[in-house]
Amino acid sequence: MDLPVLCRTVLFKGMTEDEVSCALLSLQAKTKDAKKGRALLHAGDFTDDLGLVLAGSVTIEGHDVWGNRVILGHVVYGEIFAEAYALLDEPLQVDVIANEDCRVLFLHLGSAEALAGCTASWASKFTANLLTVTSRKNLHLL
Repeated sequence: MDLPVLCRTVLFKGMTEDEVSCALLSLQAKTKDAKKGRALLHAGDFTDDLGLVLAGSVTIEGHDVWGNRVILGHVVYGEIFAEAYALLDEPLQVDVIANEDCRVLFLHLGSAEALAGCTASWASKFTANLLTVTSRKNLHLL
């Protein structure tokens, strides 16, 4: 994993390489490569992991009442997806599809309570960054 690159992403902003390394270990980081058109997550599934795009991009899509595909978002390098689902134990209402060949880093969050209870130095920075990202996404909905 390229720690200097991860340190420049919004999710790891303000963290040292050592803190990022500890976070990756604690959050059971794993990477997944996907070919264009392949689903990374499916509507109806549950996930405890958020995804951070490391290469390529993904599309967040749903389907309207007539079965038409509706593109809800486009996630590119350094951006995250599925963070709300990872924290809330709710079934996904969307599919996450590789928009092109891509690589995604998945981080296991488990629950908001578990993350809040972590006292490691990286945890408060990570939580603040995650809150900032989700707040910005919320503002874009207005």
